[in-house]
Amino acid sequence: MLFEASQVVRFHQGNQRKALDLLEAALNTLPGDITTLAAAIALRTELGLHAQAADALSQLSGYLTAPQERALYLYIAGTLRETRLDQIEEQRLTTDGRSRRTRRTCPS
Repeated sequence: MLFEASQVVRFHQGNQRKALDLLEAALNTLPGDITTLAAAIALRTELGLHAQAADALSQLSGYLTAPQERALYLYIAGTLRETRLDQIEEQRLTTDGRSRRTRRTCPS
């Protein structure tokens, strides 16, 4: 029921964040539900929550039996984690650049 509600909220109301909250509630009830887990991964990725999406992909890989599928999901999870690290580094560089400009423009 929560999965269906999340899809209505996501696609008809356009509220991705609320849809993700509903999916997370569904996963608390049925943590191994592949469909719900996949939908949560997709939403987390769309919302830029790369670390959480990577964690969910790693969890999903645990339910797969084919080694090639597991490897693919773990590879994608690693790529998402790398993307998140790149974002953190970019934010740090942007913040450092702003603080340097602020120091130069402040009167002494």
